[in-house]
Amino acid sequence: GTQVGDRGYAMLIDQHGNVISRPGLTSGDMRWDESFITENLLVSENPDIAAVASKMVAGETGVARVAFEDGERFVAYAPVRGVNWSVGVVMPVDEVLAPITKTRESILSASEDTALHIGAQQDRMKAVFTGAFVVLLVVVALLTLAVTRYFTRPIEELQRGSEAIGRGDLEYRVNVATGDEFEDLARSFNRMAADLRGHIEDLRRTTAEKERIEKELEIAKEIQQSILPESAPILPGFDIAGFNLPAREVGGDFYDYIPVGEGCWGVEIADVSGKGVPAALFMALSRTLVRASASENPDPAGSILEANRYICMDSKTCMFVTLFYGILDTRKGTFTYVNAGHNPPLLFRAGSSVAELLRGKGIALGIFDDIELELVELRLNAGDTVIFYTDGVTEATNERDEEYGMERLTALIPGLLDRGARDMIDAIVADVTAFAGNQPQFDDITLVVLKVG
Repeated sequence: GTQVGDRGYAMLIDQHGNVISRPGLTSGDMRWDESFITENLLVSENPDIAAVASKMVAGETGVARVAFEDGERFVAYAPVRGVNWSVGVVMPVDEVLAPITKTRESILSASEDTALHIGAQQDRMKAVFTGAFVVLLVVVALLTLAVTRYFTRPIEELQRGSEAIGRGDLEYRVNVATGDEFEDLARSFNRMAADLRGHIEDLRRTTAEKERIEKELEIAKEIQQSILPESAPILPGFDIAGFNLPAREVGGDFYDYIPVGEGCWGVEIADVSGKGVPAALFMALSRTLVRASASENPDPAGSILEANRYICMDSKTCMFVTLFYGILDTRKGTFTYVNAGHNPPLLFRAGSSVAELLRGKGIALGIFDDIELELVELRLNAGDTVIFYTDGVTEATNERDEEYGMERLTALIPGLLDRGARDMIDAIVADVTAFAGNQPQFDDITLVVLKVG
């Protein structure tokens, strides 16, 4: 607040009638006069004060005579343009009229001859006082405008900064040098803009890397699907089908049917180490070398040993592949195989619900040049079923991190033995998928089913 005269003062209220400034106003005391006991003049118990407040809020200019508890006072008021506030100057009536009263007493004590002279003097004094009061009112208004500008200028600068950031201009910085909380807020704003720019750059790099990885995964899936058989061969007296479901991170599973002579077919299922494009490329290399070796050599062990030597020579990535490969002689009903570190296929004999594991000594290809593989020959009879699979089937997990497991697989298959090879695969895949639920799978699911008619 601002002192005016001996006992007068100025006050400032906002557009809602709230007292913003007056003498003695502190953060803990919203009273500046016994009559102004409330912080909002519109709800003052003094009707004269409430009436004057209504005119001030309405933006009017004027002077009112108001009865206060300690006497009557003049209240002069005028709006503060630009912020919808109003400034008021309050002075006791007796202080305002003191010069007039003194002059009046002098006139009464003087002679009637000086009455006209005294009246003229009184008029001049009134004019001087009114002018001084108006000048004082203007000064108070200018001071109020300056104070208001002091507070609004940094706010406007921060607003311009916010609009610039909203437009994407992360280089914009606000310039506020007030030496107070507004300057601290401006520094915080500038730090926020710089941090935001850094976060957006990080997000762009992360997004680009994610897109690159997604593209690589798509390429890996395309490579994998391009080398898988389009259809199963038609084998008299046999029913065979294969299936591959690539995981999000392609694992490099593959299977193949290879013609190796009259009435003989090579059946292959394999699982490459690693994920993504490297696994897909190594899978393509392994499949090509095995197919080439098997086409030239009818001996399962010999052809796979030859393929292993080529894989070791061509692979510089320390990757390896587990593989099960066997030759089915449809004329003799024999199946001769080698197992290079792969999951043993399941053999269900006709009329039996107990699985036999097609084991064989051997390690994965691509680790050592010189390895040994055990050659095993067995006879397949009518009603026999062989299920080839990769670990993506038995190691599929659900949301409780439980694995599907060999026990579930061997318990499921006996109820499917009366179906065809394709129907059996569909049923197994459906059961594994239902078990996993919404849990993401990180390994391919690959199956081949061979049934003897």
